[in-house]
Amino acid sequence: MESGQTDIGVAVLPVNEEVFHYYSFVKENLRLLVHPSHRLAGRKAVSLPELAEEPFVLFREDFTLHDRIIRECVQAGFEPQVVYESSQWDLISGMVAANLGIALLPETICGEIDASRVAILPLSNPSIPWQLGMIWRKDRYLSFAAREWISFTRSLLGEK
Repeated sequence: MESGQTDIGVAVLPVNEEVFHYYSFVKENLRLLVHPSHRLAGRKAVSLPELAEEPFVLFREDFTLHDRIIRECVQAGFEPQVVYESSQWDLISGMVAANLGIALLPETICGEIDASRVAILPLSNPSIPWQLGMIWRKDRYLSFAAREWISFTRSLLGEK
C-alpha cells in the first residue's frame, strides 16, 4: 500500500492518517488462550502483568500482532518470553492445547478454536484492542471500480 502498487488493502489499525483514508470493519479485543489445567484457566479475566513469567506463542515477526503484543507487554512492565512463533493461528492454539505456552489472539479467531482444548479468557488491565480497516492512499487516483468496491464493502461490512 505504501509503495502505491495496490489501490486498496486491509490493515491492522491505526494507520498513518496523513497518508491513508480508511474505514474500520472489525473492532474487538485480543483474548488470552491457556491450557485448561493452567493456573489462570478458571479466571473471569486476567491482567496483562500477570503474564510476565509465562512462555508466549506468537505470530511471526512479519505479522502486526507480533510487535503489538510485545509492545503492550513492555508497557505493562515486562519483556515476554517468546518460545515459538508461527504464521498459523491453528498451530498457535494447538501449542497452547499441548500446554507449551500461552497465546493472545483476536476474538474472531478464538471463535474458531475448540474451547474444550484451551481456556479462552478476556484480557484486562489493559485490554488490547485489535481493529481491521480497509485503507487506500490519499494522494492516489482511485478508479471507478475501486471506489465502488470501497462503497460496496463499507455497506456490506458496516463501519465499526
